[in-house]
Amino acid sequence: MQKWIGQVLVALLVTVSLIVAGCSDGTPPVPNSKKKSAGEEPAKSGEEKAKSEGVPGEAAKDGAAEKAGQVAGAEGASAENKVKAAETKAVVADEARAKASQIHMDRTLRKVTAYGITGPLSKTRDKIIGMLPTAVQAKAREGFELGLKQMAAEGSLKNMDWLDLTRGLGFAFEGKDKPLLAVPIVSAEAFKAALPETAVADEGNGYILGDSYVVPFEKVLFMTDSARTLELIEGDLKLELTRLATEKTVLVVLGGASLKVLLSSALDEVEREMSENMPMQQEQKEFLAKLFNFLKELLGEIEQIRLTMDLTGSDLVLRYEITTVDGSRLGQSLAMLKPGNFKAAGYLPAKSYLVMAQNVHSGSAAPFMNRYIDLVSTAWKLKEEERGEFAKMYTKLVTMFGPDAAFSMYADSSFPIAMSSVTQTSDGNQARDQIYAFYMLVLNKVIQELPPDQRQIFASGSLKQVVDSFAPVLLNLGIGVKMDTEDYRTGKVDYLVFTFDWETLELPPSAAWLKQVVRSRIGGALGFSQDYMVFTFGPNPIVRAKEILDQKPGLKLVEMIGPGVEEEKYVVVAGLSVERLMGAVLDIGAVSALIGQEPWVEKLRQVKSLVFTAGTDDGALWAEGVVGVNSIIQAFEAEIAAGIMAAGEDDAPEVVPVPVGGEEAPAVEAAPGQ
Repeated sequence: MQKWIGQVLVALLVTVSLIVAGCSDGTPPVPNSKKKSAGEEPAKSGEEKAKSEGVPGEAAKDGAAEKAGQVAGAEGASAENKVKAAETKAVVADEARAKASQIHMDRTLRKVTAYGITGPLSKTRDKIIGMLPTAVQAKAREGFELGLKQMAAEGSLKNMDWLDLTRGLGFAFEGKDKPLLAVPIVSAEAFKAALPETAVADEGNGYILGDSYVVPFEKVLFMTDSARTLELIEGDLKLELTRLATEKTVLVVLGGASLKVLLSSALDEVEREMSENMPMQQEQKEFLAKLFNFLKELLGEIEQIRLTMDLTGSDLVLRYEITTVDGSRLGQSLAMLKPGNFKAAGYLPAKSYLVMAQNVHSGSAAPFMNRYIDLVSTAWKLKEEERGEFAKMYTKLVTMFGPDAAFSMYADSSFPIAMSSVTQTSDGNQARDQIYAFYMLVLNKVIQELPPDQRQIFASGSLKQVVDSFAPVLLNLGIGVKMDTEDYRTGKVDYLVFTFDWETLELPPSAAWLKQVVRSRIGGALGFSQDYMVFTFGPNPIVRAKEILDQKPGLKLVEMIGPGVEEEKYVVVAGLSVERLMGAVLDIGAVSALIGQEPWVEKLRQVKSLVFTAGTDDGALWAEGVVGVNSIIQAFEAEIAAGIMAAGEDDAPEVVPVPVGGEEAPAVEAAPGQ
C-alpha cells in the first residue's frame, strides 16, 4: 500500500545527506578548529573529545610545559593535591594526543571535497512525517517501514534490523566521484546475520553487495564503490565520520584542496568555452582571464563552508557559514561588516512583496578596490591616464554612500514589477554631480568605440538633447518620451518617462495584455536629497521618488523578516511575501480572468513569507534562509493527502494468480498496507 511513500522517505533520509553544492576552499576543513560549526555537536567520549579539541601546535607545547610544571609542584604536596596533579597530567596527555590527531586530520582532509552527517535517522523520519497532513501520518510511517523492507529485498538482505536509526548517516566525497558512506549499525554481528548465505567476506572483512563494497565494524558500516577506494581513504577520515554528530537534518562541510582544484578546473573550463565559442577581441580575452583569475583568488581565500539543513516544526531552514584564511583580503572585508537597523527600507512602498536591505560599509570594498579598477579599466580599454582619472572618480564616489541601502518590488496601479531603491549618502547633491561625471566618462568612452555615423548622433550635446532629438520620430509611432529635471525640496529629481498611444501603436491581439499592464506610461527616476539617493521604475516614478525623499513611513520590514530586524542582528536581509506577490499578479485583468477563480490561488495566499538573513560572527559570514514548509502543507493539505493515498494505492503489490486444476484462479485484491 505504501511502498512509494516508504521509498520516498527512505530516499530522503539517504539523499538529503548527499546535498553538496559547490563553494570553495583555501585550507582543509577541520571540525571545531575555528569555531563551533552550525548544528554540530561535540564528541561524547573522552577519547573522541580529545581528538576533536586540538590546540595550535606551539601553544599546545607551551601549555603542556606550563601544566607539567604545575604537576611537578603539586607532587610534593598533600595526597589530595597529588590526585589533582595526576588528573592534570592526564589532561595534558589528552591535549597532546588531540594535537597530534588534529595535525593528521588537517593533512587528511586536504583531499576531501566534502563530508558531513545527517541527524538521527529516526528523528529525520519523524520530522518529515510530522509535517505531513495528520490523516496520512500513520500511512506514511507504514510506508517508511515498507521502504526499508524494499531496500533489504533489493540488497538480498534478510532484514534491516541491523540499521541503527538513533544515529546519523555519515558521508564524504574525495574528488567528485568517490563517495564514502558511514551507515550506523547496531553491531557488526547483526549486519552479518542479515547477509545472504552466499555472502563471503574477503581478506579485508568486506562484502560485495550489488554495486557496493561494504565493511562492517562494531558500530558503523563503511560503504563505497570498491575495496580499492576504501583502502585509499585514510583512517582519520573514517574516524571523523564516526565522531561527527548533529541534531540538524543534515550537516555538510565543504573544504579541502580537492574542492579548490575542482572549482578552479570548472572555472577554467567555463573560460575556455567562452573564449572558443564567443567572438572576442584580444582586450576582451584579457579581461576574461583577469576576471576568472580574480574568482580563483577568492576561492583560495575561503577556508571552509559549513552548510546545515533542518526541518523544524514549521519551516525548512538552510544555513551556511564561511570562514576565511587568516590575513586574507576576503577576511578583512568581512571584518568590516556590522549589523544595522535598515532605516532606509522603511521608506520603500508599504505593499512591497519583495525586499532586500543591507548594512554594508563602503570600506568593505577597499581590499578589492585595485583589482576592481583594473578589471573595469581592462574592459573599457582605458589608457594609463584614463585609468588614473577613473580610479580617482570611482574611489571618491564610493565614499559618498553610507552602509544603509534597500531595494523592493511592488505593484503600482496594474504594473506588477515596479521597483524602488534607496541608498544613504553623505551629501546627495554632491553624489549626483559625481555620478553624472563618472557616467559621462563611461559614456564618452563607449561613444568613441561607435562607428563614425553613429558617433555623430551624440556629438550634438547632452544626453537630454539627444533624447529630445529622437522625440518627434517616436511620437509619430505613438510613443512619447520626456527627459527632464525637477528641483524638489533641497535636492533634485531626474526622470525619463515614456507615454503610449495604444491606438496609434496598433498592437496585435496577442499583445493586447500590455495595455492592462503598462497602461499609459512607464519610466524611471533618480532622486537626490541631503541624506539619500533614490531610484524608481514604474508607471509613477516621479511620485514614488518624491515619497521616499520625503522619508514618508512605508514598508514595515519587521512584518516580512521578523523581530531580529529591530534587534539589529543582521548585515543583509531579504523577504518575499507570497500573498502580496499573488495580489500583484492578480491585479492584471488578463491573469485574474485566467486563474483568479482557481481554488489553489487563494490557498497560495496562505503560504508564509520566505526570509533570508545574513550576518557575521567572529570574522565568519553566515546566512540563513527560512521556507515556511508547514504553511504550504497546511494550505494544500487535502491535495497532498489525496496524492499520498493515491500513490500508495498505485504502488500496492500485485498478486500473481496461481493456477488451480488447470485453470487460473481469480486475482485477489491486496490487503491495505501489504
